[in-house]
Amino acid sequence: MSTLKTQFENFLFENPNVNPTFDEWMSMKFATLPSVISGGLVSMENEDREIHFCDVLSGITESLTEAKCCNGDISDVGNEVGYAVGKMIENMTQTEIDDFISGFLHGVSLTNGTH
Repeated sequence: MSTLKTQFENFLFENPNVNPTFDEWMSMKFATLPSVISGGLVSMENEDREIHFCDVLSGITESLTEAKCCNGDISDVGNEVGYAVGKMIENMTQTEIDDFISGFLHGVSLTNGTH
């Protein structure tokens, strides 16, 4: 839950004109906020596309839980994450892929002290 709280705090910081409660933020469909969220899971190229954040996270978690563990390097971890995301968000555009990578880099920066 602390990760979601951090994401919520980041959302509030990055969007000072929007002030939902945590529960309101959790229930929002990110695809309905294309003008508010920049660099998220929302494709600006296809505003009709709805991506339900919690459903995607649940699907990714399930997929990664079922992944067979084997010896490898960090690229193998990236491959599993990419495969899980690709299963949940089919036919991702290049913009969506770039946005995901940007979000991934931001998330890592929050944990390794480079943010």
